[in-house]
Amino acid sequence: METSRANVLIHRSDGQTFAMDDRPIGLLELKGVDAPAMEVFTEKNAVGDGDTVTGSRVAARDITIRAKSRGGVRNAILRARAVVFFDPQYTYDVDISYDGVTRTARDCRLKAVAIPSGSLYQPIEITATIAQERITDTRLDTARCGIVAAINSKIDTTALYNQIQADLASFKGTEQAEFLAWFENIKGKLSGDVAANLQAQIEGKQDKITAENAPEIAALLGVSKPKKATASLPVASWAGAGPYTQSAAAAGVTAGNTIVVSPDAASFLKWGETQVRATAQGAGTVTFTAETKPDAALTANILIMEV
Repeated sequence: METSRANVLIHRSDGQTFAMDDRPIGLLELKGVDAPAMEVFTEKNAVGDGDTVTGSRVAARDITIRAKSRGGVRNAILRARAVVFFDPQYTYDVDISYDGVTRTARDCRLKAVAIPSGSLYQPIEITATIAQERITDTRLDTARCGIVAAINSKIDTTALYNQIQADLASFKGTEQAEFLAWFENIKGKLSGDVAANLQAQIEGKQDKITAENAPEIAALLGVSKPKKATASLPVASWAGAGPYTQSAAAAGVTAGNTIVVSPDAASFLKWGETQVRATAQGAGTVTFTAETKPDAALTANILIMEV
């Protein structure tokens, strides 16, 4: 910067000022006072093109000022004043005026200062380097749209809160009561040897079921007392060329009752091999069908239930 058209006024944080306006100290050199570099902060967008700007600031920079006194009469006084003024325990604001335009670097720290001693009548020279490092962080300033926490900054959560409270009350009124009742009933069974206790419970249920007589089981299932019957299936009675069929007598079977048919132990393998099954029923008879003609006599066990 052309120093002949520039003036510098330095403000110390305690209110003291120091002027370099050519009367009696003139500028020799100014560095770091041109348009400052800017730092821009961005975040990647989840959707859409480009990035979102989350903030910006003036980059930290050093400002170097070199000045020299005009005339020698007040040199000692000016030097002493400069030595006292430039003290690193203070912060400084620097006003730099050029052609009627003033720029201000605020909250600066003294980085270095040189004021060489000399003859009383020699002009003093001052070189001060001031670091502009203190930048105010505005990323959390919502007025500047720094960090975007949500698209809607004000959301009425009353309805959501009321729904949560209602759900909690419902749980306490029903599910919690049911859970506590279950836990009260089961906690004794879960003490001591838990596995043994549970096994005893299972065996007790099994004994109770197997001890029930047929009428009670039938009543529980909604049917009458079941009856048993058998049917003999001789080899010679199979008719047809495949599949083969035959009707066998089965006492107690009707067209309307429910029957469960299975082979006896001796017929089990041949029954499965030839794919025998009951395919029809009538008054006192059951019709059987086989995919392959059995070469041995078979016996069928029939369980008859009246619904």
